[in-house]
Amino acid sequence: MKKLFFLLLGAFMISFSYALTYSVKVPTGTNECYIAGEMNNWTHQKMNKIDETHYSIDLPKAKTTQQYKYCSGPGWGYVEKNAKGEEIDNRTYSSSDVVESWAVVYDKSQKNEELVFNVTVPPGTKCCYIKGGWDGWLTHKEMKKVDDTHYTIKLLTDKKLKYLYYAGPGDGYMELKEENKMPDERNYSPNDIVYNFEAIYDKSVPDANITYSVTVPPGTRKCYIGGGWDGWMKLHEMKKTDATHFTLTIPSNKALKYMYFSGPEMKYIETNPDNKFVYPRIYNSTDVVVSWKEVWLPAN
Repeated sequence: MKKLFFLLLGAFMISFSYALTYSVKVPTGTNECYIAGEMNNWTHQKMNKIDETHYSIDLPKAKTTQQYKYCSGPGWGYVEKNAKGEEIDNRTYSSSDVVESWAVVYDKSQKNEELVFNVTVPPGTKCCYIKGGWDGWLTHKEMKKVDDTHYTIKLLTDKKLKYLYYAGPGDGYMELKEENKMPDERNYSPNDIVYNFEAIYDKSVPDANITYSVTVPPGTRKCYIGGGWDGWMKLHEMKKTDATHFTLTIPSNKALKYMYFSGPEMKYIETNPDNKFVYPRIYNSTDVVVSWKEVWLPAN
């Protein structure tokens, strides 16, 4: 009997050790709160409302090492942001979380509706795509060409969800603000204007394996490249051919912009001789880096 008791007790303690309670304080005006993470296969699970700014949920199989995020609604278009409205990293467990702001505040009384998006684009644009919160920023939807500078599309969506335009089917073709500044995510308007794109996609020149070759300053230990092929999400280590030359062949498109780095972080970016920013490059089979903002010295 004692043996059975201790076995049951041990099973209970193992089960209890994996039970976690997630508690979060949210901005005033939040109507609902959802949690999505590794513990629930990144599905949006509705939390229990405690009061106007507090929500909670018990997840019996969750672990403290698992990553997650909060959303104000049942989709990634409603994801949490920092106080400035910028993206944040995935969370790891804390018994008391705070959400500073939302991309959009979900309102279940606001039904999706069929909206028409019309955009005026710069001359020379060959195609136009739109991407937004209606599917968690997952897909670039191709728009219908009206004429050389106008495109349109009709989507079933929530008018509150944010979006951006792209001159191709990838993040490397994202729209830019005037003076080539990073864009703010758009609020719905039936008529938009794009002033510039990061790059212009041409369907007649498809993606291919492209070789990037660069000459770097003496003393450079390693060289990395980052660019629009993956939305500047990752720096790729290049192959060293000799003391001042590196190369890499990757699936890309010659329209996409890119830059070189002496190390695996953005702070090791290339610069010009007076240490000023160098604008992203247009493809050249043989590039030259004049100087680095900082030279990375790997441990080995």
